[in-house]
Amino acid sequence: MIANKNQVAAINAEQGAHLVIASAGSGKTYTIIQRSIALINKKLCNPDEILLLTFSRKAADELKQRIVAVLGNAGSRVVAATFHSFCLQFIIKQTMNDIKVLDEDISQNIMKEIINNHIAELYGIPSMVVYKIVSKLQTNRISQLHGDLYAKMIMIKEEYASYKRNHNYIDFDDMINISSKLLHENPLLRKKIHEQFKYIMVDEFQDTSENNFVLLKLLLPEDKQNVFMVGDDWQSIYKFRNAKIEYIVNAKKYFNNLTVHSLNSNYRSKKEIVTLSNRLIAKNKFRSRRWIKAVRGNGGLILFHKASSFAEEVTITASILEKYDSTHLIGVLYRNNWQGTYLQSQIQSYGNVQFMTIHSAKGLEFDVVVLCGVKDRLLPDPYTDIEEERRLMYVALTRAKNCLHILYHCNYGNQKPQFVMECERCF
Repeated sequence: MIANKNQVAAINAEQGAHLVIASAGSGKTYTIIQRSIALINKKLCNPDEILLLTFSRKAADELKQRIVAVLGNAGSRVVAATFHSFCLQFIIKQTMNDIKVLDEDISQNIMKEIINNHIAELYGIPSMVVYKIVSKLQTNRISQLHGDLYAKMIMIKEEYASYKRNHNYIDFDDMINISSKLLHENPLLRKKIHEQFKYIMVDEFQDTSENNFVLLKLLLPEDKQNVFMVGDDWQSIYKFRNAKIEYIVNAKKYFNNLTVHSLNSNYRSKKEIVTLSNRLIAKNKFRSRRWIKAVRGNGGLILFHKASSFAEEVTITASILEKYDSTHLIGVLYRNNWQGTYLQSQIQSYGNVQFMTIHSAKGLEFDVVVLCGVKDRLLPDPYTDIEEERRLMYVALTRAKNCLHILYHCNYGNQKPQFVMECERCF
């Protein structure tokens, strides 16, 4: 791949704070890798003085492997890690002994057992609801819960914290929060980290939560913030995991003398698909302003299919899949896992077809996308912020390289669902 003008500017960014707004299909990962290589080749730092932070082990491994493919053994010294694994390996293990990590399933089971021990005191609220409230409860925040109920929720949260202390356990949230506390309270540890990593890069910056962001700021010396953040606020779809789109949209508030780079050439999708997705996301008010250019030109196919039921949706999906031979990689996407279970139980397996939720498909691309279940009260989900749901729809549309099939269900009165009407107005 030959870098375009905007990519070259980002790749050659050196000192200071930089934000790269990387649109769908614009070469985000390529830009991060080439910048890492450039810093090393220019002898601005040693490989082990670069820290690449991301949100999944798969992404961290891919970054590392692609750097090693170019630089060989020297590239293996670059530190590429998730926020959680970095905290565990580089901070917590330096200061705490014999620590044991609770995986998510065990953590949930412990919490649910504590809740069940107090269920009679919780006014008949189902245990799963209590679990969700307690998981998100912040002891230092004003709560809308009734005073007595709030006190009981805090008691459950503290009992869980006490259990972890007594058994020398930490969970995933603890990894971030304990690391931030250690860095905040220990100037020598903070100085050691600052000296160790001269350049920090954050992939998928739009997925940053408040505790991720607090940690990131502590990893950076106040007087020399060499940070390179790459992400796309149009694809911020993890609010349910506490991601705060605010950090990327208003990044200039948080970093002095921030340089913003925009990667606005889409190398993935045909022009018709890029235009549709551009116009749809433009309906969101809280977003960065830009327009994406389709490098691959015209020739994209967008088709809408009306289904009267989920059973008919299966029939339509199967007929679409039969039109494409095994040379086409096809993604069948949907809002919720239960849709996938139903679809897969009703259709013949195809070797070139992948079934997955839209959330799981983020970062992937397909020759053909079949988007199922576009239906009011499903996509968009009525209990989620409409702009978050529109970003989810945008992610689904932008997975398609050449062909996009949108299966929708009408409302009572034969009215098309909101997102289909918004898409049709985009033409």
